[in-house]
Amino acid sequence: DGEDHYKRSIENKTINETKLGEQLLQQIAVTVEEQIALRQKSASESLFSNRSGKREHWCHLLPMIKSDVTAFSITESLMFELSKSKPPTYHHVCLALSETFIREIRFQNWRNQNKGYAAYFLKKNSQALASKSQHIRFARKMEKKIEQYLDGEDYDLGRRARLSLGALLFDCIKKAQPDLIEERGSASAKGSWKASVIYWTDSFLDDISRLHAVAAIAQPVKRPMLVPPRPWKRGPDGKIKGGYYLLEQKVYRTDWQPHRFDPSDEALEGLNVIQSTPWRVCDPVFQFLKRNPHVAPQYPRAKPKKMPKEQWDRLGDETKINVQQQFSDDLALFTSNTSKAMTYERQMLQACELEGKVFWQPHAFDFRGRLYPSNQMLTSQGDHVARGLIQFANGKRVGPNGLHGLKLQVANTFGWDKELLADRIANVDNILDEIMELPYCDDIANKLIAHADEPMAFYAAAWELSKCLSSDDPEQYVSYTPTSVDGVTNGLQLLSLLSKDAVGAEKTNCTASPARNDLYMEVAEAVKEIMQRLRNDSTTSIETLQAIEAWWPKMQIDKKARGVTKRPLMTTSYGVTKEGIREQLVADRMCDDLMIPECYKHLSPKSARHKLAGHMRDWIVEGRVVAVAQSVKIMDYLKQTAKILAKNDHPLSWVTPDGCEVAQCYVVLKDKNVRTFDNWVRRLRTRTDKLSPSKNAGAAAPNVVHSLDASMLRQTALFLSHRGITDMAFVHDSYAVHCCHLDELNLVLRQVAVDMFKGDWLTDSFYQGLLWLVDDKVDLPKPPPQGSLDVENEIPNALYFFS
Repeated sequence: DGEDHYKRSIENKTINETKLGEQLLQQIAVTVEEQIALRQKSASESLFSNRSGKREHWCHLLPMIKSDVTAFSITESLMFELSKSKPPTYHHVCLALSETFIREIRFQNWRNQNKGYAAYFLKKNSQALASKSQHIRFARKMEKKIEQYLDGEDYDLGRRARLSLGALLFDCIKKAQPDLIEERGSASAKGSWKASVIYWTDSFLDDISRLHAVAAIAQPVKRPMLVPPRPWKRGPDGKIKGGYYLLEQKVYRTDWQPHRFDPSDEALEGLNVIQSTPWRVCDPVFQFLKRNPHVAPQYPRAKPKKMPKEQWDRLGDETKINVQQQFSDDLALFTSNTSKAMTYERQMLQACELEGKVFWQPHAFDFRGRLYPSNQMLTSQGDHVARGLIQFANGKRVGPNGLHGLKLQVANTFGWDKELLADRIANVDNILDEIMELPYCDDIANKLIAHADEPMAFYAAAWELSKCLSSDDPEQYVSYTPTSVDGVTNGLQLLSLLSKDAVGAEKTNCTASPARNDLYMEVAEAVKEIMQRLRNDSTTSIETLQAIEAWWPKMQIDKKARGVTKRPLMTTSYGVTKEGIREQLVADRMCDDLMIPECYKHLSPKSARHKLAGHMRDWIVEGRVVAVAQSVKIMDYLKQTAKILAKNDHPLSWVTPDGCEVAQCYVVLKDKNVRTFDNWVRRLRTRTDKLSPSKNAGAAAPNVVHSLDASMLRQTALFLSHRGITDMAFVHDSYAVHCCHLDELNLVLRQVAVDMFKGDWLTDSFYQGLLWLVDDKVDLPKPPPQGSLDVENEIPNALYFFS
């Protein structure tokens, strides 16, 4: 329905008439304005120079209107011309741009000379303009009015002058957006010359297709490659190119903010190692899903509908609030389930296209250095279906140690990853009889995956384990399944290692302790103790007691209690605020199934849920204190440093342990409204040169932590490749190789962690680097002192650091 509605909404419209076109216009016009401003400056200077008489008289028109108005007008004109069924010639485009520009001059002059009437006319009519057709009629009326006030002969340029003016404006667009349009010359069948024609570039059309698809069904354009990606290389001009062969791709992505990331040669080598892993579709999982469509996310049968007006009007005010909230909840669930079903559908379509083929996943960085595959459907960073549907294209013999790794993969994907390693293996052995039958009996398979945390990833691992054990020689069996080990609350792990905090390191499994600590469950238990203490305290308010009773049943179920505390703790290392934790609890629907206590009956269900989330937020913050005390000190240090730097016009900059230069530059974005001839008022968002202290402070901790986990990942990939291990998959804090290489992976990643954290990176690299960048007038705080953790002895023996 959504796709059909979207297609109808853009039918018979050119790009510039759609919401997508409006978004593109905003983005393109910003860059075009810069080029227009340069041309206007040059034209203005020439008016006062001795050479002014040598310039064409039309050049003096350029400074007559503002650069932002010019940028919007000519960009929209170009979009309109190129959206026609027949591509325009170069001459046609130049004439169209010059005519648009002259029309703008006439309009702006008329409006400025007749300010009172223009303001009244615009105000009176703009309020009633609800459609594009009304805007067009309004523009026509205004054209007639302008003709009455201006003598058109003053601007009646000849064809050559109009072509020259249009060519100059066209050149401004090409310089601002070199990848937007292209000019193609052609010859007729007889070899005679034909006029050059202007087209959108293929890369821009790809972006258009992608954006239209996102608006309709979120279909990505970039897909896996059937040949190995180009290695990323730095050219003589300093530019880094790689990835796809025909699609231009940046080595790192960013947004409106002018962040900077300069990868080291070592980091580029790590990126190339990761994207050179060949993949194939896992046929057992693909065939199982085709045989058992019921296990896939299902489209909802019906979209929730609002109550008929007659019935709604008969309801009381309180009932209306509850009914409206129920409708909102049902609609959110409908949207979520629809999205999951659509994603699954596209995953299966892509698997069908790639079945029997070897493919590769081009990767690129974000500005922190984290690696992401360009394709978003079938990747190791996808959901359990995506990870189950793909496997390494190159097989490896299980060998003497691989069987243990296969069993761990089965245990981890089933949901036993929080238990001791020996217990995980024992649990798998307990259901081994069922696993052995899984490839041959879908009923048994459905029974097992119904209880698995990652159903399809579990099925893939269990299927291979069954085939391996039933072979004549399990050690000679060729395995294709990626076997992964995951970090535990990885952000807090890294902060504990940075600060050498012995308590935090033990809580996050960075020590040689034989026990596996589950910080999420530990904090959940602390929350329950806090709730019980408040229950027994005679001074506790009625409101708090009722909130405790609402949360108590959920907190008695370990899995649900762990789910409540997981995200708040996971995002602690990324600087989540107390308000952020409350919003997370509501957004993650943790409060939806709670009974609304009597004290909140007078509130809307949404407000009541926020109140209940606020209580849980306070209990979680109190319960996490011991584990995150030192980590919070480092986060506060990073926030304070970033804020001071921003106030002194310096971005927060640092060099990662593998030599990548990162600069965090959150600037103040400035919005202004621009009204053009067609009476559209558009918002022009531009970046200022002023750094935002609050944004830079809030993002400092998460960005530094993300850059460190990315550095650890890249170095691990590089060291594995030096050992001859070339098949690997990564998800930030989850590393996967063939089961026969699992022991080497565990050894390498721990050695990388030791190399990164055995010293004092915050003081010796981060802090000293900032001192070198700023002058003596900027008084920067010093990093907090380190604790007593012996990284070199603890990490190599930390069994559950990654497990």
